[in-house]
Amino acid sequence: MAEVCLGAFSSLVGAKSLFKPIKRQISYVFKYQSYIEELKDQVKQLEHKRERVKIPVHHATQQGNEIYKDVADWLNSVKEFAQGAAKSIIDDEDRAKKFCFKGLCPNLISCYKLSKQAATAADTAASLVKEGNFCDVSYRSAPKRAKHMQVKDFEAFDSKMEVFQDVMEALKDDKLNIIGVYGMGGVGKTTLVKQVAKQVMEDKLFDKVVMAEVTQNPDHHKIQDKLAFGLGMEFGFNENMFQRASRLCERLKKEKRLLIILDNIWIELEFDKIGIPSGNVEKERTDARSRCTIILTKTSTIQPIADEIVEICGGLPVAVTTVANALKSKSLDIWKDALNQLRSSNPREIDGMDKKVYTSIELSYNLLASKEAKSLFRLCGLYNEGHAIQVASILRYGMGWGLLENVYTLEEARSRVHRLIDNLKSSCLLLDGDAKDEAKMYDVIHVVAVSIATGEHMFNIPNAANEEKKMEEIKRKGPIAISLPHRDIQELPERLQCPNLQLFLFFGKGYGPMQISDLFFEGTKELKDLSLTRIPFSSLPSSLGSLINLGTLCLEDCPRNDIAILRQLKKLEILRLRHSYTERLPLEIGQLTRLRLLDLSNCWRLKVIAPNVISKLSRLEELYMGNSFPKWDKVEGGSNASLAELKGLSKLDTGHNR
Repeated sequence: MAEVCLGAFSSLVGAKSLFKPIKRQISYVFKYQSYIEELKDQVKQLEHKRERVKIPVHHATQQGNEIYKDVADWLNSVKEFAQGAAKSIIDDEDRAKKFCFKGLCPNLISCYKLSKQAATAADTAASLVKEGNFCDVSYRSAPKRAKHMQVKDFEAFDSKMEVFQDVMEALKDDKLNIIGVYGMGGVGKTTLVKQVAKQVMEDKLFDKVVMAEVTQNPDHHKIQDKLAFGLGMEFGFNENMFQRASRLCERLKKEKRLLIILDNIWIELEFDKIGIPSGNVEKERTDARSRCTIILTKTSTIQPIADEIVEICGGLPVAVTTVANALKSKSLDIWKDALNQLRSSNPREIDGMDKKVYTSIELSYNLLASKEAKSLFRLCGLYNEGHAIQVASILRYGMGWGLLENVYTLEEARSRVHRLIDNLKSSCLLLDGDAKDEAKMYDVIHVVAVSIATGEHMFNIPNAANEEKKMEEIKRKGPIAISLPHRDIQELPERLQCPNLQLFLFFGKGYGPMQISDLFFEGTKELKDLSLTRIPFSSLPSSLGSLINLGTLCLEDCPRNDIAILRQLKKLEILRLRHSYTERLPLEIGQLTRLRLLDLSNCWRLKVIAPNVISKLSRLEELYMGNSFPKWDKVEGGSNASLAELKGLSKLDTGHNR
């Protein structure tokens, strides 16, 4: 009897276990709509998760960080799933609604297949949602170091080779810890020490060579960064200068045979503040083969030599070279006039600079044939010392300020700027930059450029203990141009109040909130060029709308997105909003009918541009939208601008639009 009961019980349990899968299979036929809705809900949650992951991924990519492989794989899996299996099932929903037997009953086979696919896909989506919970999405890769320093234009003149050989012999003496290379700017000290660095590595005199430029105003952070890069190390984001110095010092001490090159020193450098080993560091080393040697290159003057024009130039190569290039191919009368100017010149006093150097560079400036070239040289004096001078920025400022005469298109203006830069290079007032469409300037020439620009009421305001007081002093001098290059300023005066001001450049560092009074631009109605870069202000000052003569406006790396006020700037021709946080391009932009260049590059949050906004910009010649606005033609809940609108802009130059 017990065996019969047990058998009956087992049969009952077996039947129940079989009933669940049968019930699920039956549900695929009659509950297909609920399975489809469940899939749609899971896909929607997955899209939300994907957006939350994409935002930090995009930000990390902008910062040059590497994305973790599992994050990238997850994003690819989500994309493939959403555009593949899920889309196919949802699109085929209508199949299950078709009827058979002359419309008397549903197509049960279609219902079954589609429901089963939807259930499987919903499980996959739910699994992907769980997998998308990432703590971090990126990491900063170690910097890649060059195998050796690139050396350009090293010519083996007898005098230069003699110095080269002297330095190499000194480096072989392990009792010498510091070696100095002394000479005027422009004689080739930097090229020479780079050649030395290459040679010592080939000869295996040292295991490691690191190099940093010091400049006239040493920036300890930049010097530390350069040395750290050469060592393949990185500093923490929140480390202060002293913590960085301590870490750098310990790292440098670990190198057995180390050569440190500090180039272009003007003043005494405090090694301990940077983190360069000094004092009794050699006694601390336990390995007899260990050594740390430092090469210093220092800018100085040279004694006058025989020839009169060279004597007046002080025998300084940079002075002689600059004047010689300025007088190249000129007539005898121009040479005589130049000599008279040198004799009768009354150069300005600049600390650390020989008067004759100033005189020669000023003469080269005076000998420039065109007024435009002189204007461009003074404009270069408004850039920060040592920073690249980009053709694109010169173009924007030159066009907005009206420095370029008889040019009627941006392409013509660009060609003119290139020609003027070539003229300045021919006179040795500018040098080739490190990248295409860039130039740079010797420090000594930049000092003269700043001085000449100041004489024309164009002020490059240096770092000062009291920025506001310095600004007030400048305002009383009636400036036509003011530049605050790469300044860490938290607050500006309430009113700029410069009635003659035509150009205002402010390059911030992006640290902390920036307060700009709503009244700041009052009294500056003549302003034609305005550039605010990396300024984290809370809002655009309302007085910006009063700048009715503004031709160029650059708001780059400025986080604010309330830019509707720009509609009042009816004369605006160039508008640059790179790295803006705006999500919707205001309709009012369409009122800027004089606009010739619009730069929306890297506005990765930009999702909405209403139809017929861009098409109203009938004078637009160049449009830049790289890494920005992917949703042409459509957007959820509305519509977006169409690419077809661009076809109606007859002046748009496709060669310069990205």
